[in-house]
Amino acid sequence: TASAAYDWMPDGRTLVIASQMDGKESKLMSIQFATPVQESGALMKPETEKQPDGTWKSFEGPDRFAGPQSAATVLTVNQPRLQALPDGRVLLACQPITLPMIRTETELDPRLYLLAADHKSITQVPSADGALPSNLDVFVASPDGRRVAVVESYTDAVAIVDLASGKTEIISPAHPRWECTTAPAWKSPAELTFAALHGSAPTPQLMLWNTSGDTRCLSESWPKGSTEGWLKQRSNDSSSSTK
Repeated sequence: TASAAYDWMPDGRTLVIASQMDGKESKLMSIQFATPVQESGALMKPETEKQPDGTWKSFEGPDRFAGPQSAATVLTVNQPRLQALPDGRVLLACQPITLPMIRTETELDPRLYLLAADHKSITQVPSADGALPSNLDVFVASPDGRRVAVVESYTDAVAIVDLASGKTEIISPAHPRWECTTAPAWKSPAELTFAALHGSAPTPQLMLWNTSGDTRCLSESWPKGSTEGWLKQRSNDSSSSTK
């Protein structure tokens, strides 16, 4: 059964999907590609059709849906997440493993990976040890595919990762007991908007960061309460802050 992790490839016809391999609770995922749309924009026809005599006949051709094709197998830690990049590569987060493996307690250390455009190789984004949060549930690649914004789960910290070098920059630090409930959004390849605490404002604000390193607030004059739900305060329950 396919999970909710999917994205359209740049051609607008092909989907990349993270599909669970062993039951609903499985963290082992097959990264698959399927093309349900013809070049004309019409949906693909089914590969088999029922005939007047009740039998089923198989068809082949560029207008027939051939089903998904598996390209990689990965182990996810939390929710599966992937994103197609403009150059045809796929960005995903998963737990490094070596197969075959014995059933043991694995130290969780999810990393960002890039599946090549030809689907023949997968490489790790070279982030330094400890540079990424231990939970990569939320990340958003820039429109040019050069950077990715990461929101640390259970906090409101926001980081920018350069996909070529792995260099990570914290653009908004974590604040005690605050947690982000929204995903950042790229305004352009060089500008990112995100929710954060700002100055003495009692509620979260919409911030704009750019590649020159400048960050400014966009929502200071907005009506009261416009951004109130974009961050939330956690209780002191230790289970809420476990990474």
